[in-house]
Amino acid sequence: MTETAIRDYGVIGDGRSAALVAKNGAIEWLCWPRFDSPSIFAAVLDANRGGAWRIAPRGSFRTARAYLPDTNVLATTFVGPSGAVRVIDTMTAFGEAQKRARPVPEHELLRVVEGLDGELVLEVSFAPRPDYARRLVPLRTRHGLGLRLELGGNDLYTLRCEGPDGAPVPFALDDEGTATAHLTVRGGERAVFSLTFDSEAPAVLPPLGGDAWDRVEHTAAWWRRWI
Repeated sequence: MTETAIRDYGVIGDGRSAALVAKNGAIEWLCWPRFDSPSIFAAVLDANRGGAWRIAPRGSFRTARAYLPDTNVLATTFVGPSGAVRVIDTMTAFGEAQKRARPVPEHELLRVVEGLDGELVLEVSFAPRPDYARRLVPLRTRHGLGLRLELGGNDLYTLRCEGPDGAPVPFALDDEGTATAHLTVRGGERAVFSLTFDSEAPAVLPPLGGDAWDRVEHTAAWWRRWI
């Protein structure tokens, strides 16, 4: 992984933490669930060992990005030789009334991929390196419940992914705690990646699919009310 200039990062957050998103589609900084928590991704400090979560087209591509108007919801458009996709990155946020109306995870980082034109093969690499890469914690597969990262105590990080066909995205795991996957997204299709944090049992794993897009819209509305 190459080093990224600070000007090439976007920032997403929920008022309690923030993540840096590079132009190449990699989340390279995240201390979670709070600003003063140990890091989960820290490639901004060490590109090789710090850890990152990347979603980007295979091969060459061009990048353009902007925040949805009056929000902290980041939209990155990737244009490759055979198509274009848009990745929406946000930490979901809800008003108190919405939290009372239905269960929500304590924290969620949501990445929604929208096919805009043609088709692109996306490469996904999920490489958490907890506590500034001082801990090697294996990822564990829980079948329909996604990938889990358990750091001890009650802290649980869960990655769940749904491809354009509505089926879970299959990941390959290596011995270093990295999960990789490939998926094809065509114009008009959508894929969803949800990383959640919970410290209270039972953990809340929110629905993906259309419900995930509803959470993007709720979050955008939350930011506009906040502004």
